[in-house]
Amino acid sequence: MVGAFKGYPEDEVPIFYEFIKNHGIKLNQIMTVDNDYGNLSMVSQNMGFGVYPKMIAENGRFPVKAISLDEPTYTPISIGIRSYEKGSLAARAFVDHVLGMKL
Repeated sequence: MVGAFKGYPEDEVPIFYEFIKNHGIKLNQIMTVDNDYGNLSMVSQNMGFGVYPKMIAENGRFPVKAISLDEPTYTPISIGIRSYEKGSLAARAFVDHVLGMKL
């Protein structure tokens, strides 16, 4: 399988590399790209593949086919605010909304 996967080293994308290792997938990486637009452009020209969240794959500017993985994976994200009490109403409402989401 030829890969144009974003070009990050294994320690920066452990979920992806663990997935391919567990499924016996061997990559024949000819080139890598550390830029989402560059990668998606290459993928849209059938020059490899990328692993992206569904929202990016389906709503991007490039015509790519999104294929779900057999085992769903999730990328943890963080949210931070310098001071909740001093934050704007919009910032506090956003934090409240995110914390109230059912995942």
